[in-house]
Amino acid sequence: MIFFIEGSFQSSAKTLIAEADIHIDSSPVSIGTLTFTQRDFPPAPVRISGTLKNLIPNTRYHGFHVHTFALTEGDWNCNHVGAHWNPFNTRHGDRLDSIDRRHVGDLGNILSDSFGNVYIDFEDSIIQLHNLTKSSILNKSIVIHKDNDDLGRGNHDDSHTTGHAGALIACGNIRLLDSVSTSKSAINILWPFDLNTKDFYNIYNGVPLSSVSYVSSPVSTTAVHLRSSLKQSIAVTQPSLNLTRLSFTVQCWIHPTSLSTYHNTILAQCQNPSLRNCLHMGIRNTTLYMNYYDETLQSKSILKPDNWYHVAFVFDSVSLQLSIYLNGKQDVTKKVSVSNYGTTDSITIGTSYITRQHHTHFDGYIDQLSIVSSARSAEDILRDATSIQSTTIKEPMENSNVIVDSSLSTNCQTQNEIIQQQAKVIEQQITMTKNVLQMSMETVSQMWNQQQDQRVCKSNIQSLPSHYDYTPPNRVWCPWKEDCTQILDNRGRLTIEMDQQLSVPFELHMSISEQPINRSYIVHFSIDERQVSIYKTINNITTSIHQTTNKDHILYGEKGKYWLSIDYANLFVKYGQGEVRDRCTLIKTDVPNSEQDYIRSIKYAHISFNNSREIAHLKKFENKIRMKVGKNPVVDDPALLVITPDQFTIDHQQNNTVIPITRLDSHCQALYHDVIHWRFQDDDFPYLYEAIEYSISNNKGWCHQKLIEKASRFGGRNLRATYLRITIGRNRGTSPGVPYVLEVWPPGHFSPIHSHGNTYGIIRVLHGEVNVKLYRTLNLKKKEPIHEATIYENQVTWLSPGLNQVHKLENKSPNKSCITIQAYEYVANDVTNYEYFDYITNDGQDIKVFDPVSDIDYFEFKKIIMEEWNNKH
Repeated sequence: MIFFIEGSFQSSAKTLIAEADIHIDSSPVSIGTLTFTQRDFPPAPVRISGTLKNLIPNTRYHGFHVHTFALTEGDWNCNHVGAHWNPFNTRHGDRLDSIDRRHVGDLGNILSDSFGNVYIDFEDSIIQLHNLTKSSILNKSIVIHKDNDDLGRGNHDDSHTTGHAGALIACGNIRLLDSVSTSKSAINILWPFDLNTKDFYNIYNGVPLSSVSYVSSPVSTTAVHLRSSLKQSIAVTQPSLNLTRLSFTVQCWIHPTSLSTYHNTILAQCQNPSLRNCLHMGIRNTTLYMNYYDETLQSKSILKPDNWYHVAFVFDSVSLQLSIYLNGKQDVTKKVSVSNYGTTDSITIGTSYITRQHHTHFDGYIDQLSIVSSARSAEDILRDATSIQSTTIKEPMENSNVIVDSSLSTNCQTQNEIIQQQAKVIEQQITMTKNVLQMSMETVSQMWNQQQDQRVCKSNIQSLPSHYDYTPPNRVWCPWKEDCTQILDNRGRLTIEMDQQLSVPFELHMSISEQPINRSYIVHFSIDERQVSIYKTINNITTSIHQTTNKDHILYGEKGKYWLSIDYANLFVKYGQGEVRDRCTLIKTDVPNSEQDYIRSIKYAHISFNNSREIAHLKKFENKIRMKVGKNPVVDDPALLVITPDQFTIDHQQNNTVIPITRLDSHCQALYHDVIHWRFQDDDFPYLYEAIEYSISNNKGWCHQKLIEKASRFGGRNLRATYLRITIGRNRGTSPGVPYVLEVWPPGHFSPIHSHGNTYGIIRVLHGEVNVKLYRTLNLKKKEPIHEATIYENQVTWLSPGLNQVHKLENKSPNKSCITIQAYEYVANDVTNYEYFDYITNDGQDIKVFDPVSDIDYFEFKKIIMEEWNNKH
């Protein structure tokens, strides 16, 4: 995980614009122009937009890639552009994949309509328009292929290199429109020290000396730990950094574990062992210092060991001012005579090559070290020191030699201790020096709130960024490991989910105050085996809102899932059971307009079990109860049908009848693209579906015999209560069973009510139609569906963790079979996943476990069906 300090990477440079004139292969005839735009700082995304005309009119997808070479003047042959642009030597993948699973040049597919027109408008965060970055696409070529790109998921020999996308039918060179905009590129360097010493932009990568280690950081995930006794440091030798005549700002978080009377260098760039030829900054005799070649600036505030500090060193080449900032406040400043100092020597982190080298090593932790070629304003630095925002970047740990200190721990207890320690540190810093004492109460409050906002028990599963509107609660709340109060992401908009393996009465109190005893405004919710109550307190006066003893609303008496949702914008409080969706709402109460300001101020959630908030008492529920907090209220229900963005209309938005694939989680998007273009009836055998129908109706057919054999698969013998599972590929351990399954449903056949165990899934109907019934939970006493819909031929439906997981599929057609292709994937590969489907038996009396085994491999099945069909004819 890499944590960004807001504002640290932005500069005032222009937006970069590049264009590519696209022409048909081996022809100068243009079919349109594509425009590439990017704000002038990496890693801002690049937007690709434009309209292409007169492509092959076939209403199909085409592979869309950046290739390595630009064509020379007068050369129109697209075959001269080389291979996919792949500077990181990775395998071919989808545009939505991470950088370790795709080429830089992999941009997925584009769709041409029946007239051969292509409309392109999307952003990609991997490609760049900066020549300084390894991912730059300038002076490369953009290529359109004849066929659909299988995104590296196919079984062809070239799937992992080209996506089996076929011939190159159009291409164009990517050229920067305004070369001036990159003639003096802004310098942006960040060493996040997340278990490595790489620059975030992969340019100024560091080399650790003497086996540095890492520790947990309250600022991000980890900080580098440098020990002066071992002379540990980091060297950055290539490329050279030239700050001559440039303004710059160096910022980082430091935690010195000891302080000497000599130099404890944070960062240096030196020509030789002489202060006059050296740019370096760090701690000297317990105060910050900055040595700008001939000029030296010494801070006033005293630092103490074992404290976290935000520090910034600034040089303004216009005003000729040196400045040092501590915890967001300017501590000292000085005017210098000239600004033409500079060197191209290597950078060192944690030491400097000046006299008394053995006294220059830093002793402690450094995190989020950055250099930018601008003089950051006092407001920006204050914001950087007090407003920490995080962005998760998944990166495989390739270095088996990484040393992690024993203090590095991702469990909830350790993280909570670090956060509480940091809060204590801030309090100490406020009273440490006169300068810090003068910090405004607003700034102190900001720093405190930032630490409080991190008081969260992190799940082992990191949530991926998603545009999915219906994402269920995904931030884990562990009251038995920290405390019984949770700070909410959004004021007045939230959903809290309680998943119980053991029935335990509980109470939720949604308040505007962090103190449970503050009774200014609270929305209360309580549930036990007898009743459910929603009530409110306003200025110490408590009144009932809703109360019920309905047996379908109270605690199950066994395992169950419960949720509470509040929304100030739509003025409601909702309570539901089962999946977090509007159709599972059991109680909805409207909030009066007069209370909107109150409910909008709700910031804290307080929990108690059996009216107890004692950690020792709650500890026994640790393995029986799972709580999650979400920032989205339960406003409506996600549509079942999936379509492409170009099919999505304003009527769809208004009626909520379909959902575009781009609004689903990235896992669902990947599965969708895996199977959406698979063809099962092809030139090799165009009668597959008819042959399957024949095999079902023929008493001696393979399908007919297999269905009879499986008649008791889900309990008491019932020929209609089964279907065929024909798998494609192997079980890779990434899904329950083989990830791709062709399922055959004869007329009148159905599945049991079953749960998919929190997997991602896509179901595409190839032939016929299938009826889908959704259920709030898998429970013998709650077998009434909450929703029912029919998915017709060529339509697609979906499921994801927490949504559409419990369903029953049925072919209600009296005379036509249904054939579907289904694709599944686990939540993550780094945790234990449930390998089975739980189902209710045919007699409705029991819940059992189904191992999703295969009836037969698809290609073997196809061979059998072809033989049966050919023998018939």
